[in-house]
Amino acid sequence: MKLAFVVGKVVLNKKDPAFEGDRWLLASPVEKNNLAVQKYCISGRPNLVVYDSLGCRAGDLIGYVEGAEAAVAFKRPTPVDAYSVAIIDRVNYKPL
Repeated sequence: MKLAFVVGKVVLNKKDPAFEGDRWLLASPVEKNNLAVQKYCISGRPNLVVYDSLGCRAGDLIGYVEGAEAAVAFKRPTPVDAYSVAIIDRVNYKPL
C-alpha cells in the first residue's frame, strides 16, 4: 500500500458498467520526506487517477494499491490500475 493526497476528482461522461456507483479521484503520491513533518502537499511526482469506493474527498490522505492488487477487488476482470483501500487519519513516522 502506498499513500497519496487527494487533490480532486475526475469527471467522466461515459464509463464501463463495472464502475457504476463509485468515482475516480486525482491523487498526488506522498513523498517520504513529507511524512516526518505531517505535510501532505502536492509532490513533484506525476498525479495518478485512483478508483474510489470509500467516499474520499479532496484533502484526504488515502492508502492505495496499484496493478494486479487493484483489480483483485472486483468480481470480474476490470480495467483498473489504482484502487483506494483506506482513508488515513494519522501517520506516526520518525525517520532513523
